[in-house]
Amino acid sequence: MINRMKLTVAAALVSLAVMPARAQYLVDTGAGAGPDAWVLAGGASQWGTNVNWAGKFTLSSASVITSLEYWMDVVNAGSFAIRVYSAAKGLPGSSAALYARGVSMGSSSVAGGAAWRGATRQALTLAPGSYWISFESSRTSTFDALLPNYPASPLLDQAFRVGSDPWEPAGTFEPFGVRIGGSAVVALPGDQLEGGALLGRFDAGAMNAAVPESATWVMLIAGFGLVGAGLRRQRAAIG
Repeated sequence: MINRMKLTVAAALVSLAVMPARAQYLVDTGAGAGPDAWVLAGGASQWGTNVNWAGKFTLSSASVITSLEYWMDVVNAGSFAIRVYSAAKGLPGSSAALYARGVSMGSSSVAGGAAWRGATRQALTLAPGSYWISFESSRTSTFDALLPNYPASPLLDQAFRVGSDPWEPAGTFEPFGVRIGGSAVVALPGDQLEGGALLGRFDAGAMNAAVPESATWVMLIAGFGLVGAGLRRQRAAIG
C-alpha cells in the first residue's frame, strides 16, 4: 500500500513537471491607455485611406517568437497582415520581410472592445538584433481599428505608411501598445543566419513547447527518483 502511494505521488509530480509554463513576453509595452489613438485602416475602410503602423524592438539574444500582438480596438471587420523586418537597413520595407502572416478579424472582434489582437501559436526564430513589427492592411481591405496611445512602457521607435507612400519615421510620438511573446534560446556554433533570422536548427513543434523552469526540473527529477525507488522495493519484495 505504501509503495503504491509513493508511486501515485511520484506520478503526480511528473505530470506537474511536464505542464506548459506560463506565457512569457520578450516585449510588453502594456496596453495603450488613451484617450488618443492612431488609426490602422485599409484603403476600402470608412477612412478611405490605407494607414499602416510599425514598432521597433530589440532582442539581446536569439529568441523563439510565439506571438505578435497590438493593443487595438477593432472598428470594422476585415483582414490585415503582420510582418517582421530586420531594422539593420533602416525602416520597414528596406529589406524583405522575415515573417508574414495574414490575420482576419470577424464581427465578434468588433464588439469585443480594445484587446490584444494579432497572431499566436507562432514559431519564428530570430537572431539577436533590432526588428520592426508591422501591422499592414491592404488598399482593398475594409478593416480598420484604433490603436490607443500611451502604454506604460512604450517602444523607442515607430514608423507609419499612408497608401503607397514610403514608410516614414514617427519616433516616440504618441506610442501604441505592442506585445511579443516568446523565449530566449541558446545559439550554437554552426547555426545559420539569414537576414537576421536564425535557421536550420529548430523544429516547429519543439518551438511551440515551453521550456521547463528550474523549479519544474527539480520536481521532474524528484518524481523520477521516487518512481525508481518504488520499483526497486517492489523487486526486492518479489525476490
